[in-house]
Amino acid sequence: MARKTKAEAENTRKQIFISALDLFCEKGFSKTSFQDIAKRIGLTKGAVYWHFDNKHDLLAKMILDIYYNGQEKLKQIVPEIKDLDDLKLYLMEETKIILNDPYCKKLVEFVFLQMEGSDKNCDSIKVIVNEFIGNIMLGVEKSKSKGELKDNVNVKTLAITLASFREGLLTKYFENLIDFNFYEALDFGLESIISNCKK
Repeated sequence: MARKTKAEAENTRKQIFISALDLFCEKGFSKTSFQDIAKRIGLTKGAVYWHFDNKHDLLAKMILDIYYNGQEKLKQIVPEIKDLDDLKLYLMEETKIILNDPYCKKLVEFVFLQMEGSDKNCDSIKVIVNEFIGNIMLGVEKSKSKGELKDNVNVKTLAITLASFREGLLTKYFENLIDFNFYEALDFGLESIISNCKK
């Protein structure tokens, strides 16, 4: 058998990601096997193992792949968070990237609503959450140093509040129990939190 080129290997890896995510959403993470994933796209189980050590490795790499691809897109829109306007734009645009990419949207919905409890503590999710909060904190710190925020505003508390609001709103969106204008609610909530902290 001829060796695959780097591009072919990357294409196979992406097909495995898509197959796995579809099956995780249909059957659940714990009930999906590498055999199921391979069968769906006409590969052998060994071919899936060639790319990933196990399901947790596959899921971790899938999450990081999606996150870092989204961050590259986001840097084109918000290269740096310099002030409160940039901070709000960063949160709005990062959310649009999640919801406008069907694969990313499906993965985030899976993580929020279907992923089993102990699996949510995987290292890749911790990396993303810490990096996301860190980016927000950096924006809050810059805004505070420019004198945009009240002196008593705690940088970490504001960053976690903004991130938690966005996560909660995304959860409501994915649950689909309430009919509401998501982006209007996101804009209103972010503006309300930020305005409350402005000088």
